[in-house]
Amino acid sequence: MTSLLPQGFQDLERFLPYWDVPSSQERIARRSTASWEANKEFYDAIVPRGEEAMAHLDQFELHDIPEDSARLLRLMLALTHVSMAVEFHGQVIAPNCPYPNDIRITEGASPFG
Repeated sequence: MTSLLPQGFQDLERFLPYWDVPSSQERIARRSTASWEANKEFYDAIVPRGEEAMAHLDQFELHDIPEDSARLLRLMLALTHVSMAVEFHGQVIAPNCPYPNDIRITEGASPFG
C-alpha cells in the first residue's frame, strides 16, 4: 500500500480527506465549518508533530516538493488556521466575526495559496 504522507507521518493520513485543501480560503472555510471537537482533534494530533514535520519539509524547495510532502505541508498550513481558533479564540469562529462573511482571499502564496 502506498502512503499518502512521507514515511513516519502515516498516522496523520486520517486528516487528509478534510484538511488537505489547496488554498487559504478553503482552509478558513474548513476551520470555520468544522466542529470545535474536529478542530481540537486535528490541533492535538498535529502540534506534537510540528517540529518533525517542519524539519522534513525544510529539505525541499517549495516548487520542487514531492506530492506526499506537499500534502504534509498543506496539513501544516491548515494548522495555522486551526491554531488561531484553539489558541486565541477558544472557539471555531472568532468573536464578533460572523462566518460566512464577504472577505475572500483571492491570491495566496504560490503554489499553496
